Parts: sequence; structure tokens; C-alpha cells
Amino acid sequence: MRTIEAIGKNAEEAIRKGLEQLGISREEAQIKVLDEGSRGVFGIFAKMARVEISAPDLPEPDAAPAPAAHTAEPAAEEAAPAQPEPQEPAPAPIDPATLSEPSRRAFAFLSDTARLMGLEEPGIAFAEDEHGLKVRVEGSHVGALIGHRGETLDALQLLTGLVVNHHQGENDAGYCRVTLDIGSYRAKREETLQALALRLAAKAKRSGRSVTLEPMNSYERRIIHSALHDYAGVTTYSEGDDPYRYVVIAPNK
Repeated sequence: MRTIEAIGKNAEEAIRKGLEQLGISREEAQIKVLDEGSRGVFGIFAKMARVEISAPDLPEPDAAPAPAAHTAEPAAEEAAPAQPEPQEPAPAPIDPATLSEPSRRAFAFLSDTARLMGLEEPGIAFAEDEHGLKVRVEGSHVGALIGHRGETLDALQLLTGLVVNHHQGENDAGYCRVTLDIGSYRAKREETLQALALRLAAKAKRSGRSVTLEPMNSYERRIIHSALHDYAGVTTYSEGDDPYRYVVIAPNK
């Protein structure tokens, strides 16, 4: 059984891409939706849909018949080989020739960066929509590409955007906004920050005092503001200068 993970702007698109990568029909596949994805707020916090697709192993043509089982008992010291631990499927290998120009540039840059850092070749998946290009990287030891509190990830996202938009200006019609996630770090971090925002908002509302969060980058500050946008009884705003700019959660007077 061969299993891959595919992504798309919705579950149907992710399934279609996965079936194309495996070269099988929907009837032949075992499909599990891992994440339905979401449109986000004005596309800012949009999440890609993720699906797991398994294809049955097909018998080799003209395979030789299996040898008859030996009737003798195996020697006591001959232990059965250890079975490998199941792992989360990485995106299927990509043929760069099938990618769009922005995806091809991102693929080449991220693959070369991982190789120069001495990492195993990661799995890279892409999803393009009207909001830009979303890139997901999975594989062994991708923590080195994330860095402390996502600092390396943020730098790689910036550099990938520069590579993708080479010779393009941000105001040009051809500008492509790049969002990069590695090892699902952003998705997990978003869930953590949303839970933190709700907990601190309840504290501010209960105590009647403002709560100041630690300095965050603009992406993480937007998550806090968005999580509390419709939270009754509190207001959020940012203060300070980057890289020490932070969010304040204040009770309404």
C-alpha cells in the first residue's frame, strides 16, 4: 500500500491532485480527509485542505510463484525483523516540469536550501489561488528550517517570496504573495495563539485590567487581533516598534 498526502485550496482539489500523483482513479483509492481547510478572513488566515490517499499495491506482471513454505520450525535465535514505525506521509515527489513558474522557482530555492543545509530532501507541496502561493514542506529534520520560534521559517518565507517575484514589483499585476509552512508549524502556532488570546481576553475582562502580550511578528499579531475581533467586552491594539511590537488586550470601559 502506497500512501501520500496532498493539499489544495479545498478537499476536492487536494484529492484530484493526489489521484493524479498516484496515477489511479478515485474508485481505486482509499481517501482520508485530514483537514477540510478554511477560507480565513479576507484570505489572510486561509488554511489549505489536506488529504491522505492510499493506493493498493498491484502485483508485478509474470511474477514467479512464491516458494512453498518450509515445514521445519525456525531456529530460536532467528527473530522476526522489526517493523518500522508508521510515519506521517510526506507530499509525493514533484516533477518540476509540471509546476507553474512561481511554484517552480519556490521548489528550486527550497530544495537547494535544504540540500546546502545537509538535510534530507523534503517533501514540498503547493496550492495556488487568488490570494497567492501557499507552500508546505514536510520531512525528516525540518526543524532546522523552522528555527527558534519560527525565525528561520519567517526568513525563508521572505526569501522565497523574493525569489518567486524576481524582477517583479509588489504593485505589479504579476506579484505573487507567498505563504510558507514547514512541519505544520504555522498551523500549530496559530491554534496555540488563538487559545492564548481567548484565555487572556477572559482574564482582562474579569480583572478590568489590560493584558500585554510578549513581542510578536506581524503575522502572529494578526492572529491575536483576528481571534478577538468579535470577542465582546475587550479591544485589541498594537504598541511599540518592530521587532518589539506587541499586542495589548484591554477591557472596554
